[in-house]
Amino acid sequence: MHEDEAEAAAEAANDIHELEVLLRYGIPFNPGPGDGRLPFRARYDGA
Repeated sequence: MHEDEAEAAAEAANDIHELEVLLRYGIPFNPGPGDGRLPFRARYDGA
């Protein structure tokens, strides 16, 4: 695997991990523009 392919694979793996965390803790994923506030209280307990 070339260096650029390895970097792309690492970025994709990181993105997948971040999405898994968002889904696990019920934090809504909103990739659109906004002020960054959650539409409801997140259930994330820091674990």
